[in-house]
Amino acid sequence: HSIFAGYVHGRAPNSTCGTSAAVVEVSPISNSPDNETKTEQWEEAAKKLAMHVVAAKPTYLDPSTVPEEAISKEKEILKEKMADSKKPPEILEKII
Repeated sequence: HSIFAGYVHGRAPNSTCGTSAAVVEVSPISNSPDNETKTEQWEEAAKKLAMHVVAAKPTYLDPSTVPEEAISKEKEILKEKMADSKKPPEILEKII
């Protein structure tokens, strides 16, 4: 079964709506006899994940919507950061 959790941050001026929000779905896999406790833990984890999503302020919601130029730019940044790693170029390509 899936667990949905959400988080709403802040309050828009003159409104009951938040300024940012996220909803996440997690699908725990467990055959534990203590399922109720596990469900509560998953619900808490899902809520925290939703909070992190809001804090991260993602620009894109789905990998298929990311423009190729944004991907290329991020790859170049990673290559620069890893330049001193002394890893062969073919290994760096696999990492990135």
